[in-house]
Amino acid sequence: MIRNLIYHIWPTSVSKSCWMWAVDKLSEYIHVFNGKIVVAIAIEHSDLESYKTDSKEEVVERFLSEDTTMGSRVKELGLEIEFFCVENYGHLRECTSFYKLLNKVESLDENEITFYCHAKGVRWQRARLRRAEELWTAYMMETNLSDIERVEDVLSTKKWGCFGCILASEEHRDSYEGESYFPKRAGNNAPGWFYDGTFFWFNNKKLFSKNWCYDPHLMSNWNGVEWYLCNQFSIDEAFDNTKEEHHKYLYRWKYDDSISAGGACYDVGSWHRLLREDYDAISWFNIEKKIS
Repeated sequence: MIRNLIYHIWPTSVSKSCWMWAVDKLSEYIHVFNGKIVVAIAIEHSDLESYKTDSKEEVVERFLSEDTTMGSRVKELGLEIEFFCVENYGHLRECTSFYKLLNKVESLDENEITFYCHAKGVRWQRARLRRAEELWTAYMMETNLSDIERVEDVLSTKKWGCFGCILASEEHRDSYEGESYFPKRAGNNAPGWFYDGTFFWFNNKKLFSKNWCYDPHLMSNWNGVEWYLCNQFSIDEAFDNTKEEHHKYLYRWKYDDSISAGGACYDVGSWHRLLREDYDAISWFNIEKKIS
């Protein structure tokens, strides 16, 4: 099968080490891709220090320089990477580049699949929050990319249109921010679903044979990309590669207004045992307590 990668990165200057880490982490799986590799770089022109971005040249260097982990792998594998820039709009996040990325890989080849992901966690500068985002990213990378034969087997069958992990559906609604967070399926207002974290595969023919083009209403929300597949595939067409034994940990959130108004926290001890990492705290949105 042809396996493409489309990737969004917002290279914030204040979190330079974060976006660099994200690129380095991706390098561990770059060998998976034998088709197009396209990177969208979101550049900010704000005068606010926390929003300033590094240059396109710095990002390209991280991907291609032989002195970097990614660059050495790219050269070893003989890969070619296409880069383009978009204007960053903080309230839209990955929506700024998403349809341009899709256009780069548009195809009706049933033997072509595409993986979408982004440099996650670049907004977080606090060490504990950053570590939580790194654990989340590592989990999604491993679950989506470590067994490519499984991905291909799933997406080559008639039933499945997309593949990912941490699929959130109606049964998990209470774990999120209430009624307003969950999307509705376009056209029939049916209950929605999404891959929490926005790392996912799709079969090109199964997506691009649909009305996949730009939806201004969907893309006016910061979580538009996360909700995109819900408007293309039913939950019965969405494969969840999360291991069954992990589900009991993934949605055991607790609400704690002392952390953040309405903020949700995972069961930190459970995540410690699940991911076998001994760090101060493991949570994907807020840190409730330290692991003793």
